[in-house]
Amino acid sequence: MGEIVNPALAGIRRQLHSSMPELRAKADAWSARNDLRNYTGSLHEIAALVPEFDRRSLAKKDSGITHAASVQSDTSHLDVVLRRAGPGVGLLEMPVGVVTRRHQLLPHARVIQSLETALGAAGADPARARTQLDLTDFGARMSLVVDLPGRFDLDVGDGTPLGLRIIVHNSVNGGGLRLLVVWQQQNSASSFVCGVTHLESRLVHRLPTLLADIGANVRKALEIATAEREDLKHWSTQLVTRDQLVAWVDGSVRRMWGWQAAARIFHIAMTGWDADPAFSVERVLPSRRTMQASDPVPGAPDFVETAYDALLALGWIARDGRDANERFDRMVQTAMLMRALLRGNVQ
Repeated sequence: MGEIVNPALAGIRRQLHSSMPELRAKADAWSARNDLRNYTGSLHEIAALVPEFDRRSLAKKDSGITHAASVQSDTSHLDVVLRRAGPGVGLLEMPVGVVTRRHQLLPHARVIQSLETALGAAGADPARARTQLDLTDFGARMSLVVDLPGRFDLDVGDGTPLGLRIIVHNSVNGGGLRLLVVWQQQNSASSFVCGVTHLESRLVHRLPTLLADIGANVRKALEIATAEREDLKHWSTQLVTRDQLVAWVDGSVRRMWGWQAAARIFHIAMTGWDADPAFSVERVLPSRRTMQASDPVPGAPDFVETAYDALLALGWIARDGRDANERFDRMVQTAMLMRALLRGNVQ
């Protein structure tokens, strides 16, 4: 590979007199121009749309640097991640971030291909899986949603089936790869982690560090999904009381997701409608907040009576995280919150 001559990269390296946090923030800002590009298709088709990346030492000499010795001392532990030039992704190579040498670069295309292989090995036809790709303008960050074929669906008896969905977030410029398999209520945005009935987040929240881990994680998640079908049906008949719900939203939910999310969940539990706070300042617990109803929650009952009803309310609010990472975390945290509700650990 030849010397780096991209003007934008040279601009990064001319900032070496400034503090390192400022340097890295400036580099990452380019990839944070998050005008998302959306694509749909099969996994095989999606894999052809994502860009490829290279990493090079930020300390490497080129004609744009005048004090090579200072460059070496300041940046010897850092690499720059560059998007390759090519059709569909731009005519010039583009720096998309600065990472440490320890950062593991997992190319988007290989992640998608590993997922396609894992689904085939698990008996799910990848060609029948509905796939959506969200890609940042410079391609550094990818969000992938894969809805598995209908034979994986589950109806707990409320007339609104659950489908299995795989969610993948991958960032080549920091943050790495995150993969989660969730139950998605059809005709609704309510989602919760596969394996939630185990009440242990570590059973469902695994961070693949190698491409080989993707297949093992998907296979394990599908095994858990098969095993918990009867548990979810049981939750649809397991009663919870209003007092349990009050203690839960005022305790565990408030501490983990904040008072506003807790107040919304309680309003959904009591009415089946989402709501917004009527007043910006009201010094009361979430269960006592004055709320203004906004929209009915699809698939929600008029009043939460079972553990499964409470789970759907959590899944509805989980989708409203501030960004993809917070939504991901909230879906994982549903297992801990359901444990708090069902085991009474709400103090």
